[in-house]
Amino acid sequence: MSGEQILSLVAGFFAGLLLGAAHLGSLRWNTHLLARGGRVGVSLGLMVLRFAVLGAGLALAAWLGTGILLVVALGVLVARGVILRMELRRISP
Repeated sequence: MSGEQILSLVAGFFAGLLLGAAHLGSLRWNTHLLARGGRVGVSLGLMVLRFAVLGAGLALAAWLGTGILLVVALGVLVARGVILRMELRRISP
């Protein structure tokens, strides 16, 4: 593996971390909107936007190659674990 390939895989992983953090961070906002009621239209629009951005990011990664897709998906999963752990600590007594 060349240095350029390794660099692109590392960049893909960090892009996945950002994509996952954005997806799950907006989930918290979306949940807040739904729980408060009255802003269902905004919440549904945000939900569609969340999945559209995630889908576009993963589609771009797939277009760039299998290795990039795998590390981007890994970054999304790692971000998910980190954010869920942070939220659990936040709500735990």
